[in-house]
Amino acid sequence: MDVHQTAHAFQAFALVTILAARTGTAAKGKDGENTAKFNAICKLMRAALAGFDTPGADLPATATAAFNSISVAHRLAYDKMTQMEEEIKQAVPEESKRPRRLPQSAHGIAAKKSINATYAVSKKIKDKAVQSLRQEKENVEAANKLLGAAVTGKEAFPASFNDGGNFLPETADTTLFGSTASKTKNCGGSGSGGGQGDNVGVSLVNDILCLCAISQGGSQKLCANVQAAAEESGISYNDPRSELQTAFANIMAICPERKAKTTTAELPRLLETFDSLLGAKHNIATTIVPAGQYILGYADIHTTGCTVGTSATCVNYMHQLKPKTGTGIPWKNKILNAIKKAEEEATGVIKVAEAEAALDHINTTIWKTYDSAFVVPLTAGKQGEGTPAFLDPKKADECKQHKPKNTCEENGCQ
Repeated sequence: MDVHQTAHAFQAFALVTILAARTGTAAKGKDGENTAKFNAICKLMRAALAGFDTPGADLPATATAAFNSISVAHRLAYDKMTQMEEEIKQAVPEESKRPRRLPQSAHGIAAKKSINATYAVSKKIKDKAVQSLRQEKENVEAANKLLGAAVTGKEAFPASFNDGGNFLPETADTTLFGSTASKTKNCGGSGSGGGQGDNVGVSLVNDILCLCAISQGGSQKLCANVQAAAEESGISYNDPRSELQTAFANIMAICPERKAKTTTAELPRLLETFDSLLGAKHNIATTIVPAGQYILGYADIHTTGCTVGTSATCVNYMHQLKPKTGTGIPWKNKILNAIKKAEEEATGVIKVAEAEAALDHINTTIWKTYDSAFVVPLTAGKQGEGTPAFLDPKKADECKQHKPKNTCEENGCQ
């Protein structure tokens, strides 16, 4: 046998060996069969529990300072002197730092009119930015409630949840497990509805229990090397805490915790990973029917589907995903709606940055307008010249100090 024939024979032998091992493992329906699927749901659950980072509803300090300064200029343009003086005292407590009130001159009246109009524009910009921030905050809070509902079925954030399973109720709970819960109804069965998969996807907690925690004899290790300690024959969902708490705690002990908040970019990636694992073991089942493409985990006989018995500890989403009649997996729908809600006012940061720049510019402009009110015309240098020059406001102040006419003239402030 030459080198090429030897290599070909070795490859064929290796392929047969892999297929044989694969078939042998599949028939057991245990030994970590559902580990990759558990990892996907675990990450989704942790991300949903972390929630989105809730933004603040206040303007940046620089924008607030700019608007406050604009407001001081606006107060100086009040028509009512008493009100103006009272509010200026409150806004600028130190008397030495208080700006002068606008003069009752033509320039002062023009400046007042311009200042009032400019303030009105700045207030609209500020109010719009604040509204955007508040709306974004409200949207994220609503989105987080949806993420909490994806985990436990209840719209609350943070969700009433802990890895030890203490949140599991001692009586039937329709929000967590659906109505008239049962193994085939909650884990999927054949996925045909009518008691076969109706409650699948009601919560991430429900699905992770079906995938990893419940098994025949309560001894199989379906997710990593952790025993699915809940005996399937004893599951009625009438007392989830006593029936499922130990098994749930065992499973969550291998689900890595996280401190970081999730994002609208991360969640779609996690959902894509989950979607890619549906039907991943479709081709190695003993009995194959179309339901296999909707099963998460290993089911040896697709006509039976997911009943948490031997080689049937899995989740069948056929009832939720079947073309034309399926309405989607409930917890997944909530996550998608949460993403959409969080993104509704996602441009708020941009709007606030634009408002910040605008207010800074307006602040500079409005005080230039204020200064222009103190410009006074100078007498023309020669008799008969009709175009007056204008005196700088600082010179005008000096003029007040130099009372004698000669002194005024010497200081160029006549």
